[in-house]
Amino acid sequence: MSKLFKGATSLFALVPGDTILRSGLGAPPGYGAIFGGVIEALGVLTLLLLWSNKARLKQWSWGRATRWAVGLVVTSVVLLVAYLALLNACVIMHPLYPNRTFYFPLWLGSQVARMVETAGSRYQTIERYGPDAVQAGLSALTTAQSFTAAILLLVYQAIFTTLTAAFGIIGFRGGKDISD
Repeated sequence: MSKLFKGATSLFALVPGDTILRSGLGAPPGYGAIFGGVIEALGVLTLLLLWSNKARLKQWSWGRATRWAVGLVVTSVVLLVAYLALLNACVIMHPLYPNRTFYFPLWLGSQVARMVETAGSRYQTIERYGPDAVQAGLSALTTAQSFTAAILLLVYQAIFTTLTAAFGIIGFRGGKDISD
């Protein structure tokens, strides 16, 4: 059973990052590579930290390991919901412009903020002003978009890092060395 959890830990540490690197899945436009790279690095770091503390983890009771694992999985689910809400507020696709994706930062600059306020929502802004006017306004918000990407990245990587830690705690608590 320990090998199963160690295998699942490795999958949660490596597969999401690789998938994101290849496809950009779930990342804001243009940020797939950095999101995937950070998830890969933090997944490996999580495994190394757990491995370096495996002797301590083996001393944990099953109850304690289970509580930690369940708490980390619940945290992951909460972070996933938060991430989806943030991403939905920032990355807007409009059916009138199916080949375009609009990346709004969390904090809007004065021109885009006025457009959104007048139109009623970010989605309606695209419909009212058209894709070129909206994109022109958004292109002036590079700093805000970068800070938004950083916030999204922190939440996104935490989803996978907590899952990796949850499976890793159970795997290392199993009492066998990782080489088994």
